[in-house]
Amino acid sequence: GILNSPVNNLYSACLAVFATSEALANWSARMIKTIDGGITWENISDGYFKTSAVGSIHLAPANPNRIFAGMGECHVAWPRLHWNYRTDGIYRSDNAGETWEHLGMEELMYISKIKSDPRNENIVYAGALGDLANSSDDRGIYKSVDGGDSWEKIHFVNNNSGVIDLAINNNNPDE
Repeated sequence: GILNSPVNNLYSACLAVFATSEALANWSARMIKTIDGGITWENISDGYFKTSAVGSIHLAPANPNRIFAGMGECHVAWPRLHWNYRTDGIYRSDNAGETWEHLGMEELMYISKIKSDPRNENIVYAGALGDLANSSDDRGIYKSVDGGDSWEKIHFVNNNSGVIDLAINNNNPDE
């Protein structure tokens, strides 16, 4: 997938293109970045990410230097689940990927989508699939009001229903 602009709110764990002509992509256990339209790529995740797949990349519209990475391959099919692609939670970079901070949330297993309020980079939402092979109370939508340092579950259907996608109304993010 491709992201033409953070304004469009179209993000993918495979490829994201900044409005500033920078791009990110994940490759197995790494995230790579380009600033020249894809001619050259730089690994920006080695030494930080501990698992082998990124389920979601989110560039905060309110701060283009803030990037969130939700771990865990979210495009799985039964019975061929990618057990080695489980998550070690959520990461945040506040300097366009130069360094990453691990924010926890390993119990969510697979982070399918991360979004933030377009007006406030500290209001962040995470969608969790949970354990794909077992019932799990860790499924649902989580919200952080402090940039991901702490999280609260704000939506839960049942222990067999996970979240695969999130959307924010840019005209009314409180909706």
